[in-house]
Amino acid sequence: SEMCIRDRYQRRVHGIVRNQRLLLLNNMEVAKDETNKLTYVEYTTDSEIPAVKILMEKYLSEPYPIFTYRYFLVGWPKLCFITKKENNCIAAIVSKTAPHKKTGLLRGYIAMLAVETEYRRMGISKKLVQMTLDRMREQHVDECVLETEAVNEPALRLYESFGFIRDKMLPCYYLNGNDAYRLKLKLSPKQIINTMIFSCLLYTSPSPRDLSTSRMPSSA
Repeated sequence: SEMCIRDRYQRRVHGIVRNQRLLLLNNMEVAKDETNKLTYVEYTTDSEIPAVKILMEKYLSEPYPIFTYRYFLVGWPKLCFITKKENNCIAAIVSKTAPHKKTGLLRGYIAMLAVETEYRRMGISKKLVQMTLDRMREQHVDECVLETEAVNEPALRLYESFGFIRDKMLPCYYLNGNDAYRLKLKLSPKQIINTMIFSCLLYTSPSPRDLSTSRMPSSA
């Protein structure tokens, strides 16, 4: 019924608002960690590429040539953030945007994220992801996607805390043979509302079995 759809829509809206409040609290906690002499900066010069490449090669599932880093960092410098301590790169996130070939939506893509082992559990990953998503919203990006190993539970928990959903399983996606999940997050208000409406219709629409067993009026 219309009232049922409205109630479910309101519950979903309240859930999104609650999650955003939790993210704000997390961001406040991360900001306090800046007293540990951590700075978050945008990519600015080619001299930063080697440090980012060395960091990523230590922790990513497969190696990438220097041209891949230049493609992202030079092409989308506003979407590449580096965390430094005493001018040393200890964490970085690399992203880009491009129109989706089929839908035409402006899609963001988080390509790489890594944090040095000794600086983990300090909220740095959350800070970097939040900065990236905020920048994408400023650029009117409709949705953001990424891939992560299916066995990487910490990464899955991190992204799902921002509202990413598991959109697709990609078997044997990485060179090491591991499967991957493609995660997706709707960013624009229009896309969020469309997702809510679709979900409500999905929950309230009759199943094919219900339609086949329902009694239809006779045409005679």
